[in-house]
Amino acid sequence: MARKPPAFQDHPVSFADAIEHGLVRGVCLYVSDGDTADFLLDLGWFQYSYTLLRFKGIDAPEIRRGTEKEKAKGQETKRRVTELIFEKSVLIKSYKDKNSFERFIGEVFIQKEKANANFSEMVASYQIHDTSWYSLAELLVKEELAKVADF
Repeated sequence: MARKPPAFQDHPVSFADAIEHGLVRGVCLYVSDGDTADFLLDLGWFQYSYTLLRFKGIDAPEIRRGTEKEKAKGQETKRRVTELIFEKSVLIKSYKDKNSFERFIGEVFIQKEKANANFSEMVASYQIHDTSWYSLAELLVKEELAKVADF
């Protein structure tokens, strides 16, 4: 008999509410860099998937290539993404038909209440019950930690 992983015990959105908005519930389990992370995703029917996801719409500085200044900016971005999503509940809109370096592409949405961020001038992407969900990519661009990308 399948059981709900502890990571989903306190997720603020039900599976049904997420699906109704075209989203998947997730919890970040590892941050690779400023635009890539691993998530445990709720697929429904007590089925879960561990997936590497490339964030849609942004490009963050590399942490292993480029000048020392670029690598330092990449580390700063990774730290910020870790602060915002590591071991936290998120919602994801996936783009399963597109791959980037063998990674799935997805938009990640975070809760305003759980993020230590300035959301002024940002509009919530989703309002589910009493919780506002904001685009992680938009926040990283606003904080000048990532650039807008074409995918």
